[in-house]
Amino acid sequence: MTVSFGVMGLWLVAEGSLLHGKFGLQSSGRDGAPIDAAGLGTYPWPSTVMRAVILAGGLGTRLRPLTDHTPKPIVPLGNRPFAEYQIDVLRRAGIEDICFSLGYQSEKIESVLGDGTDLGVRLSYVTEQAPLGTAGAFAFANRDSQDPVFVLNGDILTDVNLREMIEVHRREAAVATLFLKEVSDPTLYGLVETDGSGLVTGFREKPSNEEARKISHPLISAGIYLLEASVSRMIPSGVRFMFETDVFPSLIGKGARIASFSTTCYWRDIGTIENYRQGNLDSLRPPFSKHQENLIGCGCSIDESAELSTSVIGDRVALGGRSVVRGSVIHDDVSIGNDCVIEDTVIGRSCVVGDGSRLEPGTVLADETVI
Repeated sequence: MTVSFGVMGLWLVAEGSLLHGKFGLQSSGRDGAPIDAAGLGTYPWPSTVMRAVILAGGLGTRLRPLTDHTPKPIVPLGNRPFAEYQIDVLRRAGIEDICFSLGYQSEKIESVLGDGTDLGVRLSYVTEQAPLGTAGAFAFANRDSQDPVFVLNGDILTDVNLREMIEVHRREAAVATLFLKEVSDPTLYGLVETDGSGLVTGFREKPSNEEARKISHPLISAGIYLLEASVSRMIPSGVRFMFETDVFPSLIGKGARIASFSTTCYWRDIGTIENYRQGNLDSLRPPFSKHQENLIGCGCSIDESAELSTSVIGDRVALGGRSVVRGSVIHDDVSIGNDCVIEDTVIGRSCVVGDGSRLEPGTVLADETVI
């Protein structure tokens, strides 16, 4: 048995998938590959997956105070709204119909991202009137779809090739396919058990430190899922329903076929302040851009005696004489005085940092802070 892990609990399974119902699959061959009614080792499939749902209705509590006034999908990362990175990944796979499932400050997200024309996609939005849970939110956004659909956790920064994930889903005739990623500390995540062929067989709770030391290649479910449309129809309407505690536990025992997909691509959950800061610094180099020391926005005033290294600076930022900024993320309209030292810090928009201030590593300033 292979052991892997799950983050955010979005694990989906279903019986009677469209593969078996719509496309007439009867059984599997000796190697586990699907066969059709004619006994061939292939089966029909839509030419491409065309739709995705991004689950972005949370409060962003782990990113507070940055999300007090700005919902997580449009918090700036590399001076772009974070959600644009997820849209990029989907567009590169040919997926142009993208629905955001929203809740918190939904009108701000719609205002910034618009209808997707400028991003080369079609964006739509649904907003929960009351929290529906992870599964309920997905079903609410996807009830009318008749085709396989990607689901993305709204915290994930990655450059994964989703076309490769589609191929795994097709080959395995899966009801759901989970994107898996190896992590250094598996104690932060729940466990997913797979068999020798990579099919998911069960889930367990977060491992203890002792258990974690026994696992040589810990994998997490990395927050991207490819699902048959039948999954959303199995979830009751208008009630709070969770993949983690409702959908998944009741269905995994029914023998649904859940595949796994693993790759060495870039991946980071930016849902915490430190991971958000590091994700910004990662945007300075491939796969997100060419190598650059700093990213400086428009309309900035940087004194020639100031020192900048490995930092992301927003628009209209003023940096005073002899000040030093290292490994930091500074949002728009921030004023930093003379002789300041700012290291491994995140500064929200419209802050004022007075002369001689020293911000130690790990500092985060809420919008409009004055020090």
